[in-house]
Order: sequence, then C-alpha cells, then structure tokens
Amino acid sequence: MAQISWGKVGTTVKEKLLTHFLPLGLLLALLIGLTWPFPGKELNQLKSGDYKIISTINVVLIFFLQGLSLRTDEVKQAIRAWKAMSWGIFSIIAVTALTGFVLFELPVTPIEFRIGLAVFCVVPTTLTSGVTLVNQAKGNGALALMLTVVTNLLGIVTSPWWLKAIIRGSNSSVDAVDLLLKLLLTILLPVTVGKALRELIKPIQAFVKKHKRAISLTTNGLLIMIVWMSISGSASTIKSVAFGKIALIIAIEVIVHGYYLAMNFGACKVLRLNKQELRCVLLLASQKTLPVAITVISYLGDAGDTGLMALPCIVGHLSQLLIDSGIVTWWLIQDKKAGAAEDEEEELPMTPKEGTSQMEKGDIEMSQGSKTQSQSNGMYSDDANGKQTTVDDLEHRTQTEHLHQT
Repeated sequence: MAQISWGKVGTTVKEKLLTHFLPLGLLLALLIGLTWPFPGKELNQLKSGDYKIISTINVVLIFFLQGLSLRTDEVKQAIRAWKAMSWGIFSIIAVTALTGFVLFELPVTPIEFRIGLAVFCVVPTTLTSGVTLVNQAKGNGALALMLTVVTNLLGIVTSPWWLKAIIRGSNSSVDAVDLLLKLLLTILLPVTVGKALRELIKPIQAFVKKHKRAISLTTNGLLIMIVWMSISGSASTIKSVAFGKIALIIAIEVIVHGYYLAMNFGACKVLRLNKQELRCVLLLASQKTLPVAITVISYLGDAGDTGLMALPCIVGHLSQLLIDSGIVTWWLIQDKKAGAAEDEEEELPMTPKEGTSQMEKGDIEMSQGSKTQSQSNGMYSDDANGKQTTVDDLEHRTQTEHLHQT
C-alpha cells in the first residue's frame, strides 16, 4: 500500500490556495463582513473630507503596485494585431458599457443593485486575472497586456460619463467631473508614479520580477480589505434584502457574462482572428475590473448604500472568474487532444504499397550512392561479375593491349 506524502499534499493545497486567493478572499470578506461587521464598519467610517481614509490608501497602493508591474516591452508585438486590438478596445470601452442602459431599467430592487450592475458594465477590463487566464490559455500575452493598459487608462475618463448617462433621470445622481478627478488622483497618478519609478530605477524591474507573486497577493489582499470594509458597513442593509433578490443578481450577472462571451466570439470570427488573438480578446473583452468598480462606488455615497452597490460587482467578478476558468480548462483539453491526434497520425503504419515504394526508392538511392562513392574513391563496378577495378588497373590493361598490337 502506497504511503501518503503529506509534504506533497501540503504543497499542493498551498498552491491551490495561492492560485485562488482572490475569489476565496472575497468569499471570506463577505462571510466576516456579514457575521462580524464591527471592525470593518469602524475602519470604513474613518474619513477626511470626501475620502474614506483606509479605502483610499488601499486604492492608491493597488494602482501604485500595478504601475510598478507594468511592462511595455511587448507593445510592438501587440500593435501588429491591430484588428484584435481595435475590436478589444471598442468592445471594452463602448459595446459592453451600453449593456448598463438595459440593466439599469430592469425591475430590480433596491436601486443600489441597479447602480452596481451599471457600474460593473462601464468599467474597463480586469487588471490581473484576465492577463493570467490568457497566458494560461496560450493566447497572445502581449496583446492582453496592451488591452489591459490602454482600456484601464481610457476607462478612468469614460466610466464617469457613461455612468452619469445611464442613471440620468433617476433619484440618484453622479457628478462626472468630480468622479473623474478622484479617479485621476487615486488611479492614474499612482499608476504613473509606479511606472516612472520602474523605468527610472532599473533594480525595481528585477525586484518586481523576483517578487511577482508576492506583489500580486498584496494587491489582491488590499482589494479584499476594501470589499470587507464596504460589506461590513452595509451588513445590516444587505441582510435585510431577501435572498431571492440576491439570487436574481447572481443570475443576471451570469447571463450578462454569457452575452459578452457570445458577442465577442462572433466578432472575433467575423474578423478572422487567429487562435491566440481570439482567446485573448474573448477573455479580456468579456471581463470587468473589480478594483476600479469598487473605487467608483466608494465615491458614490450620495447615490445610496455603497455596500449594496458593491454586491453585484463582487458577484459579477466571481462568476466571470469561474466561467472563464472553465473555458480555459476546456481549451487546454482540446489542445491536448489535438496534439495527441497529430502524434497518432505521424505514427500510423505504412500500407504494403507505400512500403514497397519506399523500399524501391531506397534501393535506387543506395545504388546511386554506391556508384558515386566508388567513383570518388577511384573505383568502378563491373556489371558482368560484380568485380571492382581500380583506375590503375585500367591504365595497365590499356598499355598492355597497345604493346601487343605493336
């Protein structure tokens, strides 16, 4: 009976936990925030003017670390895929954002759920999970990086205006200019500072590369903390909402993500993108970023309960991670099957006819090779008896015959 290697088991479990750190952390934040809201609620109430102190610090650190990790050495490679790039940006910034108009008109209560659904439509693509999934799926990683950078920079400008247009006419309101300024200060500025430090201080690049996982876990941990404080501050309100309404939000987010995938897949086929580009665009153009969504919501306190607004975004993030992880797994299985089929085709036995032809071809090549080799060595083959004669023998025989004739 084979013994269980608990060391290997522990290593496997640890790796799984680290790989799924963000979704597990979000679920834990929901659980703790709803069952023991006091600490998170107290931290959430610390404010300086319009800014929640702890949340703002976390947001700034998240995007500063994103700036430090931002690589642009593959930009040229990504630009070559201009069709995929163009559709990806258009889909992320405009097409998927239009879905917010539809979702905001759904008969869903409370209204904070509808605002949360709209926010999750207008924000750009995911910051880290999308690129990670694209690389796992053997897609175009350079294109994924470029789409992430460009759309998140554009999204800082477009998201406030999209949101203002969507919820116009309702009892809630959004000051687009004020929201834009806050996003520029807490997202664009930290990203720019982080990227500048990376380019100016070369050892930082090596440090970031060496501690890539630690930085990713830190970023996710900061995001989880923001969600925990937001949920804790709204625990009593969330618990008062009927489970059926929350289940409806879950169903809506799953359907919306399915629509994004189907729409983007159709566009990729029309554009005739190659496999690597298709996988990249399909994943990134169908995902939405939770950090930016939570940041936007943190500045919408006048529009309603921020915890209720955050719930659809959290649900949407978890659902897209689960669905897209399944898609990537299916792709990898199909790739493995295709590779096995190619290997099997190469190893198929030859038919008798093919074998005979190959043997005849080999005999001809051997015969020609022997003749060439013999000539190069000063040897000739006598077809009558197979005896080999050297050049010297031939010269001697010729001279002898000449003497006899004289």
